[in-house]
Amino acid sequence: MGEVTSNAKTKHSGNCPQNRWQSRMQYPSRKPIARRSRKASIKAELATKASWSAMPAMKTKRSFHKSNTLARSLCKHLYELHPDDGKTQITMGEDGKVAVIIASWRNITSAKLYKEIMLWVEKEKITFVKNAQITMNSAGDWDKGGFEADTGLTGRKIVVDAYGSRVPVGGGAFSGKDATKVDRSGAYKARQEAVRLLKERNAKEVTVFIAYAIGQEKPVQATAIIDGKEEELDLERFTPQAIIEVLELDQPIYESTAEWGHFGNGFRWDS
Repeated sequence: MGEVTSNAKTKHSGNCPQNRWQSRMQYPSRKPIARRSRKASIKAELATKASWSAMPAMKTKRSFHKSNTLARSLCKHLYELHPDDGKTQITMGEDGKVAVIIASWRNITSAKLYKEIMLWVEKEKITFVKNAQITMNSAGDWDKGGFEADTGLTGRKIVVDAYGSRVPVGGGAFSGKDATKVDRSGAYKARQEAVRLLKERNAKEVTVFIAYAIGQEKPVQATAIIDGKEEELDLERFTPQAIIEVLELDQPIYESTAEWGHFGNGFRWDS
C-alpha cells in the first residue's frame, strides 16, 4: 500500500472523482496481511487506517492524509459552484506544500476553472513548491460525463468511499448494504479502532485488518499494526451486533456517508 512512515522526500497524490463520490489517493499497492483462505471461505477482509504520518506534511486534524483532504476540499468547492461531473487531484511536494493541482470539470472552460481553483487556493491559504503545476481539463473542455461517457461505478466507488489505494480493501462495497453486512460495519469498526489506537498509543500510523467467515459471528482475525508492530485484538468486540450497537448503525445516517466519503468526515467511527 506504500506506507508513509519515514521522513523520505516522497510525493503523495490524492484525487476525487465527483459524481457525489469522493476522495481517492494514488499509491503503490500492497497485499493485505489478512488473505482469503480457500478452506475458510472468508467473506471479507477489511483494512482501514487512521494516519498521522511521520512526515509533517501529512498531519491533519481528521487523521487523514493531506493530499486526500485537500482534493476533497477542492472537489467540494467546485461542486458547490457547479454541481456536475468532475474530478480533482492533489500531489504533495516537500514541506507540506502542493506540487500539482489537477481538475477536470464538465461544462466549465479551462479559463473559468482556473479562476475558481485560485479562489480556493486563496481561501485555503495553499502554499506551493517551486515550479508547481495547475492543470485544468487536461484532455480539453468537455460536456459528456457520468454514465453516458464512463462505466465502472461499483469498482471505483469501493475505492473512492474509503482511502483510495492507500489502504487495501476487502472488495465489498459499503453503499447499498445494511449494517449486518461486515463489508460496511466491519470497515467502520476498523476505522474507529485505528483512530482509537492512534490516539491512545500516541502512534504515527495504525492499520487495522479484520477478516470474517460466512456464517460465523466472530471474525477469524482482528489485527492492528501500530507503527510497524503487529498486535492481536479482542474478537468479541468485532461481532456485527456489537459493532451496530456501539456505532449506532441502526440510525438513518447512510445518505450522508454516500455523498462525500465514508471516512474522515466526522462520523461516529472517525473518533
